[in-house]
Order: sequence, then C-alpha cells, then structure tokens
Amino acid sequence: MSLKKERLTLKTVGIVAEYNPFHNGHKYQIEQIKKQTNADNIVIVMSGNFVQRGGMAWTDKYLRSQMAIKCGADFVFEIPSVFACASAPNFALGSVALLDSLGFVDEICFGSEEGSLELINKIALTLNDENYFDVIDKYLKSGLSFPAAREKFITAMFPNEKETITKLLKQPNNILAIEYIKALNSLKSRIK
Repeated sequence: MSLKKERLTLKTVGIVAEYNPFHNGHKYQIEQIKKQTNADNIVIVMSGNFVQRGGMAWTDKYLRSQMAIKCGADFVFEIPSVFACASAPNFALGSVALLDSLGFVDEICFGSEEGSLELINKIALTLNDENYFDVIDKYLKSGLSFPAAREKFITAMFPNEKETITKLLKQPNNILAIEYIKALNSLKSRIK
C-alpha cells in the first residue's frame, strides 16, 4: 500500500483595519470574506493604540485584537505607528508591506464606496505613470491643492469618466483602495 503525498495549500486573505471600534459590520466582513473567497485564514493588520488621524483608539490594541480573533480572524499584527498615523499613501504602503512581508498572504480584501475594482485599478495604475509627479508639481505651483491637482491629472487621463472619478476621489474608502493597489504594484507583491 502506498501513501500519496499531497501538499496542503491554505488560502490566506489579509484585511487592513483600525477597528475603532470593532463592530458587527467588521464581524460580518470577516465572515463574508471567508465565505466568498474560501479563505482558510484571515490576517488582520491593525493600527495599535494610535489610529490614522493620530488620535488615540477608543480602547487598547489588545482588546480590539481579541474582538477580531473572537469574531473569526486568525492572526492580528500591529501596523507600526509611523504608518498607522500617516496619510493614506503611507498608511496603505506600510500596511501592504506588512502583509507582504508575512509571506503567506494570498489576497487582500478591502471595501470602497465605488465598488468597481476595474476603475479603482485603472486610477491606481494612472498614479504610477512616470509623468504624474511632473504634472502634479506644475498644478501645485499654479495654486491647486494636492487633492485638486490629483483629480485634475486623473480626469485628464479619463475625460469620459470625469464625473464618476470626481465623486470617487472624494470618498475615503475609495482613496484607500487606490492606495492599496498602488502599494501592491510598487512592492511588486504577489498578493492579489
């Protein structure tokens, strides 16, 4: 009798979170990610005691981590404060780099108000364009704010979607979604 060796492959999905506070919507998200992606493991990278806008979290990181574990997460890792308190690009880069460094995360799951991964991905790729910083610099020198300059650059690239993009760029989860994809691309991550 011979035993056939089979490789055990586990699917792991990562979530970037603050859980400030952890609520039933977060529990539902974890449940749905496991269900819809057939994930074996959910890895959370979470802000510590300080959250993205620099304030204190409503409760300490240990209690928020326990809540996530009790509600279906398998691992919780802390985003270093230098990234956890940063603006969207650095918050996303630090969070994605942490997930990527683990070496066992297959996918990242995030929400957005837009809901169109295709459009968010197109915008993220556009922001990696080699001319981006030169054009943005020109717009900034003309007196535009950074968000207005970025919007002007992107809508110039996609004039037929100007109204949709203008709305999309004003919503915080869309902005983070764009930044997560940019970070994955910048790191040349294997995470999908």
